Amino acid sequence: MQLSQQLSDAVATVQRLLRANRPVEYETTAGYFNIHLPGKPEWSVCRLVNFEGGNPSVMVPLPAEMVANLVPLLEASPAGPKWSRIALATSHDIRVIGPALCAAWDACSDAVEAGGQPSEPAN
Repeated sequence: MQLSQQLSDAVATVQRLLRANRPVEYETTAGYFNIHLPGKPEWSVCRLVNFEGGNPSVMVPLPAEMVANLVPLLEASPAGPKWSRIALATSHDIRVIGPALCAAWDACSDAVEAGGQPSEPAN
């Protein structure tokens, strides 16, 4: 599948922010673009939402309070007990969420190693 320029740029930015020591894979779903641990699509590191339209956001499997501390310049809201939505003014704002992306990757990786179960956002 051909990615839009906005999604292609966002994926490249996510990969750059996570660096080589935190590899990811990605897939397109009906409602969002999923970036996940390699070989484990159920373990989302983040989900890119509305990158081709208005109101882009990034969902991460971390509590909103944690995300607010990691990314203080952007608004983070709860998207379930273990998920947060980071609102972006434009798709280019993804460049400042590196700390949240790294924390999400680490949390997913740790949960897989501990035999945990992946969670889904509420909205």
